Amino acid sequence: MNRAFPRNTAILLECLEKADPLDIVYPDQTPEYPDVVREALVLISDEYADLSRVTPERLEHVLYEALARCFGEPPEEHRVPHAVNLITEHVALRSR
Repeated sequence: MNRAFPRNTAILLECLEKADPLDIVYPDQTPEYPDVVREALVLISDEYADLSRVTPERLEHVLYEALARCFGEPPEEHRVPHAVNLITEHVALRSR
């Protein structure tokens, strides 16, 4: 995924680690969300895995689904919208 979608992989991983929807990230640990990033990219593949083409509403649904596929438990409700906001801000900044 890093080779095919380096920019989007980096954005998703950074924002998920920052928002930490499952409250599992600890300092100096390896990243906890690479599998979620892979699932999210698969789920938005109909949009060419291009985050700039995905609406925030769809992105929120995608993240819930990706988290469920990888962890099998619900995330903390307020953290997924926070991740969506972070991702949306990153995409907007990079497209300027």
